[in-house]
Amino acid sequence: NFSRIGLYSGVGFDLATTEAGIHRGFSEGNPILGQNRVRRMGLVIGTAILADLATRSLRRTNPRVAVTLNLMIGGIHGTAGVLNLRLMRR
Repeated sequence: NFSRIGLYSGVGFDLATTEAGIHRGFSEGNPILGQNRVRRMGLVIGTAILADLATRSLRRTNPRVAVTLNLMIGGIHGTAGVLNLRLMRR
């Protein structure tokens, strides 16, 4: 389903640009995620998996809501990735 692709590609883009920024000397701005790479990746990927599981159950009762949620969460992470890139270019 295309909304799952949007969800996981947004999350992957966010994580990749975050790791690239940290490699260049930047730090994670979200205090919940912290500076520990394993913790950061676990929380972000775990949240994406939980969102995917939740929207799978929603697909049976309200498929439009499920698709919208996946795309919104993927879009939020995609936006974070774009902001990461912008910060690294300064």
